[in-house]
Amino acid sequence: METDVFSTSPFVREARARYPVCIIIPNTRATMEAFHSSDLEKANATIGQTKNLEERCCEVNRMALSFEAAHAIHFVYIADSIQRMGDYSTDICEHTINHIVGSNV
Repeated sequence: METDVFSTSPFVREARARYPVCIIIPNTRATMEAFHSSDLEKANATIGQTKNLEERCCEVNRMALSFEAAHAIHFVYIADSIQRMGDYSTDICEHTINHIVGSNV
């Protein structure tokens, strides 16, 4: 019987407390709130939070280098997808800011 890599992997235990999914959910919520309420300050703050998300995703990718490829590739793929979601949130906030600034000119 095969062991469950998700419950036994030291990578999972180490990354559980620092994994970027804990950041992307509030980041995405803040992005949508800034967009729907045309909140310039919230959009700027959300863009600033994306840097922390990128750092954590890079940290997960570095940690994955110490594991077998068959196990690590899934975590790297997920971290990259979460980082891409952060990039999309930043893009939405930038468009929100451009819209607010453009409508006030």
